[in-house]
Amino acid sequence: KQYAKTMQKHKGFTIVELTIAMVVMVILLGVGVVGLRSVQLKAKDRERQSDAQAIAAYMEQLYAKEIRDGSNNVIKKAGSYPSTVLWSNTTYKDIVFADIDRNITYAPDVTGSVPSLRPATSTSPVPTKAEYYYLPRQTDGGALCSTIAQECRTFQVYYRTEVVEEQKIIEGKRK
Repeated sequence: KQYAKTMQKHKGFTIVELTIAMVVMVILLGVGVVGLRSVQLKAKDRERQSDAQAIAAYMEQLYAKEIRDGSNNVIKKAGSYPSTVLWSNTTYKDIVFADIDRNITYAPDVTGSVPSLRPATSTSPVPTKAEYYYLPRQTDGGALCSTIAQECRTFQVYYRTEVVEEQKIIEGKRK
């Protein structure tokens, strides 16, 4: 009976109980935020991988095609992948990449008019998490394919993951 009388006098929580409840909520919130961030980074990495695979699939579609410019000049031979020179000429770039899904050319969180997909300028590109590099080669492991006259026999698409910060490479099907 005395406990019931005491509870009638003191309605509500003590400052200690409120403090403990707030500390528990802050800890749970912190764990939730860290977990959410991890899920977001993994999702971005999956998107990067998917984009790189889609870019590789597009390049495979181009392999069999002969592509000509408006003057009927061959700018990409059938049985070859596009060379890096096609990026430096806007007209050629627009012709060769007319059918590519523009969404796959932008890495996660990249906005604006400059796509993330870039031609490699060396045989050892180092992409950031906001870049994809296309590296056409004359042969498997061979020299960079950088002119229309060269026959690009294979390629690699480079991208970088965010969770473990490592470079990944998608290889072309032909060697």
